[in-house]
Amino acid sequence: MTIRSVPTPHGDTPSGPSSIAVPVVPKRIAATTTASTAARRLISGVTRRSSHDVDGWLGMHISRSRWHTQGMDTTASTNGESFEILRQLIVERRTNMMVDRERSVPGSTIRDLCDLAMWAPNHKRTWPWRFATFTGEGRMRLGEAAAMDLIAGGSDDESKIGKVRRKYARTPVVLVIGSAPDDHATFHDENRDAVAAGIQNLLLGATALGLASFWSTAPVIDGPNTLELCGFESGTRIIGMIYLGWPTGEGLPGERPEPEITIVDS
Repeated sequence: MTIRSVPTPHGDTPSGPSSIAVPVVPKRIAATTTASTAARRLISGVTRRSSHDVDGWLGMHISRSRWHTQGMDTTASTNGESFEILRQLIVERRTNMMVDRERSVPGSTIRDLCDLAMWAPNHKRTWPWRFATFTGEGRMRLGEAAAMDLIAGGSDDESKIGKVRRKYARTPVVLVIGSAPDDHATFHDENRDAVAAGIQNLLLGATALGLASFWSTAPVIDGPNTLELCGFESGTRIIGMIYLGWPTGEGLPGERPEPEITIVDS
């Protein structure tokens, strides 16, 4: 991913330097496309239906919809069709680590998912997302770095330390995602919010592509050995260790309670 230096919105202030190094986000092609094309991309890996079934579903639900460069047209918005496509993708996302350990995930796919993460809301445009990908023997180096951070933190649980050394080999790729630090306390906290929101974008993108994913917590979220290995600056917090791979089984059925909403209308 290309890195360039850009000025910060708040200039050279106590909250940060006047410029920071950030990943370059490539411009997206803004060609008009039908909602049926977009929906096919979304649900083909999610529903695992036959091509005939997908075509029938699309023809019944979204044949009149269009997505334009400046948003969905009123037909799609009125009918709620695009909302239903998105809702289906969200509710069918599952935490799943049952994957083919021998089947690699293309680097271009990882880049696309990282790019998707960076479209999450970000107050003050601090661009806090940090990414590091581990494959092959690199996964064992990640495990060793994480184990060293545990030991440095005072852990003497040999069973836990041994598990950390081995566990990142369970999927063909592990994506470590960090939140850059900020001297301004509010921006520092909001950076984490933006990164967490970006991880949800990434997980939904992985689901749409048919990938299994598992959002795990780092053994030590600011361990210096892991940060150095990832190439992250000091003070970065690791928000997610994302396991990715091609599924060999289904995750557990989804379940959520009804939302509790306080309504204040007067």
